[in-house]
Amino acid sequence: RARELQDEGIPTEVPPVGEKMSVRVLSKNQTYIWLTRRSGDLERPPMMDHLHLTATSFEGLPTTKWFDAEVVDMTLSGVILRAMPPEGGEPAAAYLDQLNFAADFGKKAKLGDKVRVRKKKVKHDAKNHRDFLIVSMREEVNLESINVGDTVSGTVARVDWLKQSSGVFVDLGTNMDGFLSDEESTDGFPFKRLGLGDYVTARVLVKDSTMLSLTRRSGDLARSTPPVVDSQADLSPFATVSRNEWFDGQVLHMRRPKGRSAFILVAVQLPGTTAYTTGFLSVQDATNPFLNEVSVGMTTKVRIKKVRIEPRRLLLTMKELESNSDGTQENNLVEEATSVSESAHDLSTEATIEETTSTSESSQTPLTEAASEEALPASESPRTPSAEGVPGEAAEAKAPEKK
Repeated sequence: RARELQDEGIPTEVPPVGEKMSVRVLSKNQTYIWLTRRSGDLERPPMMDHLHLTATSFEGLPTTKWFDAEVVDMTLSGVILRAMPPEGGEPAAAYLDQLNFAADFGKKAKLGDKVRVRKKKVKHDAKNHRDFLIVSMREEVNLESINVGDTVSGTVARVDWLKQSSGVFVDLGTNMDGFLSDEESTDGFPFKRLGLGDYVTARVLVKDSTMLSLTRRSGDLARSTPPVVDSQADLSPFATVSRNEWFDGQVLHMRRPKGRSAFILVAVQLPGTTAYTTGFLSVQDATNPFLNEVSVGMTTKVRIKKVRIEPRRLLLTMKELESNSDGTQENNLVEEATSVSESAHDLSTEATIEETTSTSESSQTPLTEAASEEALPASESPRTPSAEGVPGEAAEAKAPEKK
């Protein structure tokens, strides 16, 4: 277990597969052998039953109120606490992640340590039908003091989707994390994705009662309202236009799918109508000056590179199209059209899939992970080793050899 990897402090990494290490047998039964790398006594305090504690006593507690808690377990990303409500009542299971540690706490933390924390929020654990606490050792930043245009700083707490935008939630020390979409993470495109723990400085783009949107783009904070588009509109009007004709376009989204081609979703007006539909502009078909400054809502000029009625496909370009010796346009884009279309296929479906994945991953909380690790039948509890077990006996652990 993570808490047995070292004498004090939060483990920062998992030992690599194949690494040899000296360990002691902490306990043993017919199913498990529990090991430790910690020195000293092998006695361990009784484990807290995470699954039978709820945060009812903390629901009305202000986020500025401090209370006592005890470190009862560790994970690779934080510690699990038994939190005592300041006004009395039942204790609660609480999770304190490394982003909310006080200075040097992560280097010195030990099981049984007493700490002072405050509530950040109460989170619902749908799998186990209960609520638990998310807490912090840091002072709260007053959300009311933050306004649109202010520069704020924080640490990336999670990667997720908000509506149809992928991005990161940034812990600003307030009771509401700020959301920084990938499209607002930098000037130009393609962008480099941020990761967990990255330190971020950004400006407040939008603030309301439900969200705090951030941007790292330079320039004005005003954003254009995109046109209403019909993503399933009939594309046949584009089939008869000249490939040299330019169309007005407006950037709707910028996407960089993992392992696939980056592309920009552009709204273009259907010829002879007032309706708009969507086309795909790959980075290879965009000009460098455009890529250096592109942003959502930006208007531009595009030409039709490839149009197919069924299956529906509209590829755009900002570059000159190659011609045959007789002046006709090349029509050898079948493979490329398929590739780009697959990368950009059904934007709303992509958002739904990734949002569902993110939600399902986040439903497995640090507390449920720790609880599932501990939730063994009494007969298999590592605290009641069988007569065959010899706690304290030295052992050397080695990864199994590959066959």
